[in-house]
Order: sequence, then structure tokens, then C-alpha cells
Amino acid sequence: IQLYKYDSNDNPQAEKDENGNDVFVYRTTRHTERQKEGGCDWKVSGYFLVSPDIVNKEGAAKAQTMDWASANGYLTSANSNVYSTPSFAVTKGCAAYRGKDGLDETGTWRVPTRGECALILLFYKKMEETQETTGFQPFALSPKDLTYYWSATEKGGDSKDAWSMRLYADDKMTGYGLNTGYFDKEKKEYYLRCIRDIP
Repeated sequence: IQLYKYDSNDNPQAEKDENGNDVFVYRTTRHTERQKEGGCDWKVSGYFLVSPDIVNKEGAAKAQTMDWASANGYLTSANSNVYSTPSFAVTKGCAAYRGKDGLDETGTWRVPTRGECALILLFYKKMEETQETTGFQPFALSPKDLTYYWSATEKGGDSKDAWSMRLYADDKMTGYGLNTGYFDKEKKEYYLRCIRDIP
């Protein structure tokens, strides 16, 4: 899809190459929860890496909340339209993340689907236990409140909602879950953890 950048006034401008041609980039298909609507949330990557870092909207290793479109590397118009609407790309969120050492090609990391988030939630404590040897940073940031992380999966038939991972502090009864909120895609800002497919 066509790549855009934001100018100093936060307006989208088409990215051009050295010859003045529009630049196009690879982005995975937008996801919905409903397979019957042509959605692809039922697909789960066979193998994937989870970013050791919480990623900010510029793609750096820094804990920062952001809107759904920024997390997925789309123009902000994607926050209020349905998954079947074509969305233009920007280098934000997972699309801008370049891995632990900063050497991965831009665009090789992405936001996990709801199905992939379910797998992450099953193993997130095990991943956190490897921090000393791998540098894997813990998920939950608040010692007492819920912490949310974006999923790529949009709520089927709804232009304003998307699924997210919901994590609680260790001393809470409920450790984790999947959630879709009220107007969360349009109005909320959550944290971001990226994944990268292993061929």
C-alpha cells in the first residue's frame, strides 16, 4: 500500500522516492474477528518472535501509549473506518520497529492478531522469566491497574473497536484476558508489543 509521512503540521504527505515516484510498502491485511466476512483473525502465524521491548509510536524501545492506527502503521483515518476500507501506510509503531539491536528491516515487525495475542498471554510470564539472559522486558507496567496492549484485530462489523490484550498486576485474581472496548479504536491509547514472523 502507498506510504505516507506526517509533515510538521501533522498532515499526511505522500512519500516519494528520489525520482519523485510514490513509494509503496508491504503491510499485512487488516484483520477482523469474523471469518464469514472475509476476515483473517482465525489465521495464526506458525512461528513468530515477540519483541523484547514495549514499543512506542516511533518504533523505539520505550513504553508509550498510542492510538490503534499508529500501532499498526496506518494513517489515523484507520481509527474510524471499517477493516475493509483501504488504509494508507505510515512508518509508525510496529512498522517502524527494527528489533532489539536496531538491525531489522523496517516493516518486518507487526501487531499480533487476536489469536496470536492469546498465545502470547499463555506464555508471557515464561517470556518475562528470561529477562536476565534475553533482555525481555515485563509486560505489566502498573502495579495495581489494568494494562492494555493493542491487537491488530478489529471488531467485525464495527468501525470503532479493536481487540486488545488486558494484563493485571501479579497480585490480582485475574492475570490476563482479551478485550474489546467501547470506541477503543477511535478514542483509546494502549501500549504496543510487536511480533515478527519466522519463515
